[in-house]
Amino acid sequence: KEENDEVIQLLVSEGADVDARTRLSWALSLAIDNEDVTTTRVLVEAGANLEAANDKGWTALMLAAHKGNLEMVRFFAENGAKINEESMGEDPLNALLIAVDGGYTDIVRVLLEHGASTEMKDGTPDAALEFAREQRESLGEIIEILESTD
Repeated sequence: KEENDEVIQLLVSEGADVDARTRLSWALSLAIDNEDVTTTRVLVEAGANLEAANDKGWTALMLAAHKGNLEMVRFFAENGAKINEESMGEDPLNALLIAVDGGYTDIVRVLLEHGASTEMKDGTPDAALEFAREQRESLGEIIEILESTD
């Protein structure tokens, strides 16, 4: 791990493209996926684009929220990530909805502290609250199913 950190530092100091992409990912998304906070910090401090997105439109902040990584979410929020950015598709998501879906209470708090809106860009009011209520209902059904197996 320490050797990797040194190699990444060297590559960045030599001018490596911190936003280089493959067909499916980019350096920052890989660091998030591996929950590598040090590499994430190095890439962002070297100018990595926080708004780069995968094929679903998920940004670094959304990916970190999905992983439940509070430290990364806080770091991105404090370093200029667009808190209310929404993914593409028929049912767009944002970092707040992703955190609600994962049950990541601390991440929900951090996002709200950094200006996350509970509404979607299309004007859907209280989208996060409604999403949480839907999750509670589906989890309630799962709890009932699991309890019935006793």
